[in-house]
Amino acid sequence: MLYVTSTERLARLEGLIEGRREGRLEARAENRLRGRIELLQELLKLPASSDDELEAMSKEQLQALYSELRERFDSRRRLSNTGSQTIDSGSGGAHFVDGGSELT
Repeated sequence: MLYVTSTERLARLEGLIEGRREGRLEARAENRLRGRIELLQELLKLPASSDDELEAMSKEQLQALYSELRERFDSRRRLSNTGSQTIDSGSGGAHFVDGGSELT
């Protein structure tokens, strides 16, 4: 007959609790990543991935998709900032600078 001491039971229980805690933390991190992906898709006016599609992806696939969407968002934002107007109050009064050409 196999004999299990209370110390062994306690160690197993602690391991089980720690494993569950780590699993919950990992699930939260993946849920935050899915939320960021959904937000970027919305901001980029892309079709939203379904919950099933995102749930089927591995952590690495989710990270790769997030990185791709983030790069697209950042490059689009850089392009839109290039044509923005700023006021240059340098020598001789204020005038507008619009994407490199000056408007007086």
